[in-house]
Amino acid sequence: MSLRVLFRFDVGEDSLDAPHLARLLLDLQHLVVVAVALSQDVIPPNDVALDLGMASYKRMVEAQADDLGQATATIARIRQESPLLVELLLNKLPKLLIRPATTTFRFIFDRIFFGDIERERRMLINAGTREEILRARVETLGAALDVARKLPNRELRDQFMNGVISSIRPFEEEHPKILEAKVLDEQDSKPN
Repeated sequence: MSLRVLFRFDVGEDSLDAPHLARLLLDLQHLVVVAVALSQDVIPPNDVALDLGMASYKRMVEAQADDLGQATATIARIRQESPLLVELLLNKLPKLLIRPATTTFRFIFDRIFFGDIERERRMLINAGTREEILRARVETLGAALDVARKLPNRELRDQFMNGVISSIRPFEEEHPKILEAKVLDEQDSKPN
């Protein structure tokens, strides 16, 4: 049993050049690493999500499936036209983590990538910057998914939460707008 996660990006009339597509795929892998860590009851101190190097493209390019373990994402499908479609398969994810990972991905998609626009407008007025909004959303994610319990060491928790932010920031600043992101259930038919 595995978990499938689908993303659609608005690339406009132009498709992405190879270096940008490579960075996008590495950022998706980093997001998977963070989401899988958040799905666990307790984040172990040796979890790949706590590896500070995972926030760098150089380290991600050099990473092997053994380094990523259960957070390894396989590209099940990619269609580079507008909208760009990337479907990931998490086939090393233990069965007992599939449901928590599904919940975590949906939380990230619904609360961070596709947050309520009016609420975001008010937050922009009150907070003043996009970075503060991202940090506030990630703090909400941390509280909702009980990161303090999962990772009791404050220093490791702060390091991890900074990694969460760095896994999300490229999708806000660098890559095309995400049109759709969802976890595909086993009963879902493959999208076109």
